Amino acid sequence: MLNIKKRQIIKAATQVFAEKGYHDTKIDEIAREADVAKGSVYLYFQSKEDLFIEMMKDGVKRYKDVKISVLEQDLPLYQKLKKMLIEEIEFLWDNQQVARFLLTSDIVTQDTLYNWLLKVRNTFIEKLTSEFDKAIETGDVIAGDSSLYTRIFRGVEHQVIGYYIIIDGKKPNEEMIDKALAALTKGIFKENN
Repeated sequence: MLNIKKRQIIKAATQVFAEKGYHDTKIDEIAREADVAKGSVYLYFQSKEDLFIEMMKDGVKRYKDVKISVLEQDLPLYQKLKKMLIEEIEFLWDNQQVARFLLTSDIVTQDTLYNWLLKVRNTFIEKLTSEFDKAIETGDVIAGDSSLYTRIFRGVEHQVIGYYIIIDGKKPNEEMIDKALAALTKGIFKENN
């Protein structure tokens, strides 16, 4: 759990980085936005890059925690997937800056952050694949490649939900979620194809 001042600095950094971009942001501006002394920033973060990486990690961890908490609920898989998309929409809508940084920042490609992001991603994929395995065992999902099912769902997350929010600046509604899940669960082709 982050202490209050560190959380305040990360929140301010997110705002300033979003307004000015990574390269044009100064630690002084982040300190001013956080209403702390510049030295306080350096008590928690060694550099602007360190602060940026911690900001990214904080956002991604909160995002992962939202999704994992849904997977851990005692619900049928379909309901988990729907609830996960609803929670994801709310989270991404409220944290668009961090999501945009993940897509556009050259810092994300640095080994330390990249490897950490990959580990977080793989942990989630393993948990979701396990949920598909359970649903296959109970007959809720047709027998098949649970890893492929996971990747198809991730495609819905990224290319439908993420695209609308991050690229188009539109918040998907529940009807869109239902349509995306219907395409996922029922397919898009007529049966004679």
